Amino acid sequence: MDGTIPTMLCSPPACLRERHQQGVALLTLALITVTLSSACGPGAPESRCGIAGEAGLLNENINNPYPSAHQLREDPQSVTGCRVSLAPGSVPAGDNGSVDLERFNRRDGFSPAGGLWLQPGEALSAASLPPLAAPEQSLRSDAAVQLWNLSNGERIPCFAELDSFEPQAEEERSLLIRPLEALQPGAHIAAVLTSNLERADGSPWQGPSDFITVRDGGQPAGRSRAFVAHYRELIGHLEEQGLDRERVELAWDFVVGSSENLRAPLTRVLQEMRTELPADPDHEPVTQISLVLDRELGDSLAEGLWREIRGSLLLTHFLWADDPAESEDDEHDRGMFQLDSEGLPLPRAEDDAYFTLILPDALRQAPAGSAPVIIFGHGLFSAAANYLSAEGDPSRVISLCEAMGAICIGGEWRGLTERDRGDAIRASTDLNRFPLLTDKLIQGLSNQLALARLMRTDFAQRDFLQAENGGSLVDSNRIYYYGISLGGIAGGVFLATSEIVNNAVLHVPGAQWMVMLERSANWTPLESFLLETVPNPAQRQQLFAMLQLLWDPVDPLNYSSELAERNGLWQVAIGDEQVPNFCAYTLARTMELPLTAPEVHPVFGLEALPTPMGPGASGLAQFDPGLPLPPEGNRPAPETGAHDAVRQYDEPLEQTLMFLHQGREGTIIHPCDGPCRLGHDKEQ
Repeated sequence: MDGTIPTMLCSPPACLRERHQQGVALLTLALITVTLSSACGPGAPESRCGIAGEAGLLNENINNPYPSAHQLREDPQSVTGCRVSLAPGSVPAGDNGSVDLERFNRRDGFSPAGGLWLQPGEALSAASLPPLAAPEQSLRSDAAVQLWNLSNGERIPCFAELDSFEPQAEEERSLLIRPLEALQPGAHIAAVLTSNLERADGSPWQGPSDFITVRDGGQPAGRSRAFVAHYRELIGHLEEQGLDRERVELAWDFVVGSSENLRAPLTRVLQEMRTELPADPDHEPVTQISLVLDRELGDSLAEGLWREIRGSLLLTHFLWADDPAESEDDEHDRGMFQLDSEGLPLPRAEDDAYFTLILPDALRQAPAGSAPVIIFGHGLFSAAANYLSAEGDPSRVISLCEAMGAICIGGEWRGLTERDRGDAIRASTDLNRFPLLTDKLIQGLSNQLALARLMRTDFAQRDFLQAENGGSLVDSNRIYYYGISLGGIAGGVFLATSEIVNNAVLHVPGAQWMVMLERSANWTPLESFLLETVPNPAQRQQLFAMLQLLWDPVDPLNYSSELAERNGLWQVAIGDEQVPNFCAYTLARTMELPLTAPEVHPVFGLEALPTPMGPGASGLAQFDPGLPLPPEGNRPAPETGAHDAVRQYDEPLEQTLMFLHQGREGTIIHPCDGPCRLGHDKEQ
């Protein structure tokens, strides 16, 4: 069962409308049938959402801190009982007017993958904060910064840092709190700053007067009864967890959104795709082949390739130009979603989902039905062809396809693909265009997922997929996934939502989009545009925290429960300057993945286990190219080459081949003698 909607006999426009209505009905039913019990566990204050509009705790900025109950209202119709309620003009937009809040305010809580932002208004001591290097400090009773899941009474590991951007005045720096595991959907979360938080001069930081007045039993002037009741109740529940109220200098709370709500846009797009593309060998999809290269016919191909095919698959797309009456498909292809009354994407029309497909030399003499399929996910602002048909095979993807005797096919991560580079600039200069990235990536995910279904249709019988002695080469029971960088990030969502692929290797992966991007070496050229749009550093940090809500449907951290049921191998490059290691560790910690032993270094919260593991296992492996580590802080890392270097060694490829080995899928080996310090071994 894949949850598809039956195809009806109707004209194409009518079909689109009818399928959309059916999809809305299914989503509505799913939301109605989910109970509120998960959001209302023990210790959850009844007034946890219902003080929207109250001024901020630290100043008049209603979003200081963010997220908080000040940006939530009650909504009995939502899964969580809450609804995000950002005030008009509260999302920083610089001099470009205001940001449309519709997408934000349709959420029934805040991001499970998001961070916390506040501007204390004083210079703080970074040394008093729980550091990334020792996250266990955040779980101590005397930690200066603490996160609590009040729904189950458990502490949440985190680290805290001051914004590293320069120049800015010390007293204006943002305090950023980073959870080191996904926040539980629907949970009630509390953040606490204790008296162990210090000012830059070493003196104890003191909380804002309104909060301290409530803590000490008073009634602050100008505050509502709802405000006082809410924070008295919150402080009481923190005392139940063992906190000394006298040491609580500031506490605030918020509700995490439901999985159903945050995934709804992607769910809607996938419903349409699955309906029109059944994984049925008798189904004849509409494809167009634009290029067929064959070495046996004298065509020039990259070494190791027998055939290369480029083409497209016709699928319903949900991207719209600013002018809905626009007739040019290219204009719509550069657009973003339009939403219906339920906040779900409206289907527009059929459009091309492009792909590159290769057959390695190893398949020339292969018998029919012997070739597995690898769905390939490309890197940031690149394209599948840049890997699958690259001269010299710099990323060794052709080598993987050749060694496995596999047909490899890759599509586009729309929004972050080679031809979408301009969208990143447009999104940075006009924040109302930010969905050009996130909406397109939802469409791109659907298009990539469609390729796995495509290989189970009549498409597998095409001439260029025929064995020398007749019959299709495709073994449709062995369809795997391999992704690099962006393909290792979005590939997590691919694996979690695919009903075809159960085994995947995610190379140099990550999660938590807005945390990753700012630290990535790739961020530097994009940041220059954003600096002009939002020049104030504190406002930019507030904006980054809020924008995670738009990334949520395509963030693998929000699919950790589904990923835990699949076979996945996450391969981390130590010192990765493009995808911070700790973001991959956050995903692994949430999934309770094991770390392959002997590890390069221990990871907080991950158990190192001996190999081999499996079949049917998942885990995280470390490979150290022996290059400098990125500096601490939330700034773009300098280019070191660590992100790409590990693919030049045989060990990651050897591990990948075993993980995807026929009949032993999900087997994890340790391909090194001792910890995989590849660069160090090479020097010796």
